[in-house]
Amino acid sequence: MSSADEITIELVPAATDDVRALVGELDQILSVEYTPEQRHGLALDAIFAPNIRFFLARLNGAAAGWRSSPTSPR
Repeated sequence: MSSADEITIELVPAATDDVRALVGELDQILSVEYTPEQRHGLALDAIFAPNIRFFLARLNGAAAGWRSSPTSPR
């Protein structure tokens, strides 16, 4: 990463092709090391439930990472 690199973080309300690719990549990596019984991630549809916020990080415009976080009940 150089000083000219641009990092942006966006709130994503629904699954996009970039999101599907990143989540799929993580699933592939985890499936090598862990059995399905040992993986406890949410299904893609569940990640976009009303009480969960999904953030996508971009490096120079390209999807580079993500984070989902539950919101507090109101």
